[in-house]
Amino acid sequence: MYRVLGYYICEKLVVPDCLGIKGDEIITVSDCFSGIHPDLTYCYFINNRKMKRIEYQKKWDITEEKAVLLQNDIHSMFERCLAMDGRFLNIEDAKRIRQKYFDENKCVIVSVSTTEEYYKVLTKELSENSNGINNFFSGVEDKNIMLGYDILGWDFSGFHTFLCNSLHKELEMIRFNKYCLIENDFENVQNFAIQIQGKGEPVEWIPCRIGRCE
Repeated sequence: MYRVLGYYICEKLVVPDCLGIKGDEIITVSDCFSGIHPDLTYCYFINNRKMKRIEYQKKWDITEEKAVLLQNDIHSMFERCLAMDGRFLNIEDAKRIRQKYFDENKCVIVSVSTTEEYYKVLTKELSENSNGINNFFSGVEDKNIMLGYDILGWDFSGFHTFLCNSLHKELEMIRFNKYCLIENDFENVQNFAIQIQGKGEPVEWIPCRIGRCE
């Protein structure tokens, strides 16, 4: 069984050429790719970020009035069921926010889950590194449609994917689907995670299942 850590609203991004992966788009919960919404940097913690905030609002057609509503929505959830990196505790909240503020054709809601063994490791890391802030996890069984696998590591306030450091280029047998997610079976993904431990970002690499939430 895969246990859910939480849910993200992910923008469907153009695949960066530097990755060397042939995909239609990249779907990732790593904040290194700037595809997680709402991006609290530009729509909640907005001091001294006026131009970036304006660009963000324009991109998603968020008026000043809607921007205030979005801030209020975030405020009502923040540190209770919405984490610093955009992770939602409840799928219902993620669906509501996407419907109100973001283009449903450009954004998909995903679940991040892993097996019991790795769930315990990852939730411990999130709890310790966040100093008690955002210490909430769904824990329910992930029954969402599987999009593929990723290898993720938690670094203080957000996930890194192993793609951040192009560690996939060291894994000869790895295969990717059209979302730039791993299509090998979970056992292979576990072995990939072992092979890259200690490389790239200073995190523990964990094999994770990414699901699509309808």
